[in-house]
Amino acid sequence: MKDSLSLDEKFISNIFQKYSKAKIILQNEGIKDADALQEKAISYGQDSTELSQLIDYQRYLQLIETILALMPKAEYTCLIKEFLAEDAKAWWKKHYSQDTYQKLKHKAITRFLYLFLI
Repeated sequence: MKDSLSLDEKFISNIFQKYSKAKIILQNEGIKDADALQEKAISYGQDSTELSQLIDYQRYLQLIETILALMPKAEYTCLIKEFLAEDAKAWWKKHYSQDTYQKLKHKAITRFLYLFLI
């Protein structure tokens, strides 16, 4: 069980690293939403690999943000603070016991991966 959880943690960590990278790239390009991407498409032309990468990043962002929006608040907070926040080490000690936190984290990871993989 521990090994599968650590593999799940590595997998979800990679998902969130790609999410962060996509978010930064789109911010650097000045793209805040799909409409801005459509406007950018006009300047790139039809057959641009750079445009296709930006579209893929935008879709990935939408996918991850949709999954996070579907998560219950406690699980959402757990995932965000565990995998996206840089300064939130041991944040859970104020709110949960070790056992409760581990159960919450496992449940959050399981739910996220289920939604991500379907």
